[in-house]
Amino acid sequence: MGSRGYNRSDLGAEGAYIALMRDEPLIDLRRTQLLALDSNLDDARRALLRAARIPTVFAAELRTLLAAVAELERRVLESTES
Repeated sequence: MGSRGYNRSDLGAEGAYIALMRDEPLIDLRRTQLLALDSNLDDARRALLRAARIPTVFAAELRTLLAAVAELERRVLESTES
């Protein structure tokens, strides 16, 4: 079923195409949001890398945060491709 409560297969080729077009702004918005999130994660990763170069007792925590950001960034990028 489409996001508007109809079954695209019941609409025929032209109706299904129109229904798909109606969903495009939602898909574009979702992709835009995910790409913005990815950009912010990239900024966070760079900041954490800079912080990791400073010799402190927090090095292990910084590496953990870097790994978490890298994993989240991978998942976000994977989401944008689907």
